[in-house]
Amino acid sequence: MYFSYQNAAHAVCCAHLLRELDAVSAVWDQGWASEMATLLKEMNTCCEQARKSGRTQLSRATLKGFLARYDDIVEKGLVANPLRGSERDYVERKSYNLVAALRDLRDEVTLFARNLKVPFTENVAETPSDGQTSQENKRLFPGR
Repeated sequence: MYFSYQNAAHAVCCAHLLRELDAVSAVWDQGWASEMATLLKEMNTCCEQARKSGRTQLSRATLKGFLARYDDIVEKGLVANPLRGSERDYVERKSYNLVAALRDLRDEVTLFARNLKVPFTENVAETPSDGQTSQENKRLFPGR
């Protein structure tokens, strides 16, 4: 619903995205989803390192490389989930809807890498860092 606000910049919470990608990858055997989760975590780590070193943006070459990989993985996801109308079962709809959202909301998903002021997620308890998974981070902040 927030995407209806026209005078605001929008970013997708990548912690939520990682949960969806994990489900599609593990439960429904969609390898592209695990590749995307790995890429988003790698991008986040690179952004954290850039911030720590005082930089305000990633280099153009680094960002371009990340975005090219993003597009390649989305293409793999679309190939793995061809549009077949009403023939889709629940699993196929879930996988297709996720990859279609990644395609359609590319700018909003990757905003954290294009603007280092934008966090990977708004929920500190779900920010993957120091090799911890989001579940491990949740245990550090009970009640969040």
